[in-house]
Amino acid sequence: MSQFSTRDRRTLREILQPLPRPVDVWAFCGSDAPSEDTAWLDELSELTAGRIGVTVYPDAHQAPLALALGVLATPSYRLVSSGGEVAPLDIVGVPTGYQFGAFVQLLTALAKNKTQLAHSRTSAVKNVQQDTVLEILVTPTCPHSPQLVRLAEDYALANPARLFVRVVDAVQHPELVPDGVEAVPHLRLFQDGALIGERTGMTPAGELWRMIQRGRRGQTK
Repeated sequence: MSQFSTRDRRTLREILQPLPRPVDVWAFCGSDAPSEDTAWLDELSELTAGRIGVTVYPDAHQAPLALALGVLATPSYRLVSSGGEVAPLDIVGVPTGYQFGAFVQLLTALAKNKTQLAHSRTSAVKNVQQDTVLEILVTPTCPHSPQLVRLAEDYALANPARLFVRVVDAVQHPELVPDGVEAVPHLRLFQDGALIGERTGMTPAGELWRMIQRGRRGQTK
């Protein structure tokens, strides 16, 4: 049974078949229902004639690779470029609703090796020296989450050595939602392992960059 409507299949084929480079998706799944976590990926691979590759790691909590990558929960998805580099991104929970659109945009960005950041901002992001994690809590029905998610992902792709993005579906993984968080998108920014800033709601590109720059000099609420 198809995961997508006929119209969606046609649209996805038009968007993803011309990808200039292949992208692999590593799917880390639990041992109970891995097929439910990957059926949509298998169909994406079929729609793109294999330009989107899929590797499934069942029972991921015991998989050495999952442990090495720091997989927190299943299902979790990591993307790998055609050159074999693991992108500094972790998608926790099946991307559905608005988050599926953000995932497709991410695939395109990786395949084209191109972000939407201005050249000046890309150069500045490359100068970040602290290990920085941007964790974003989202829901499938929040229309504001994808814009923040894609912005953060583009920052990470500009400096994969220092920036890492984790996108968590708060509906699928309520156990990963911190106490007191009642709305999404909710951003938490960690540098060198310490929480140094958080913000609920849409975060403009300039404000996100200021949060990263401030680092340990102050906390943003």
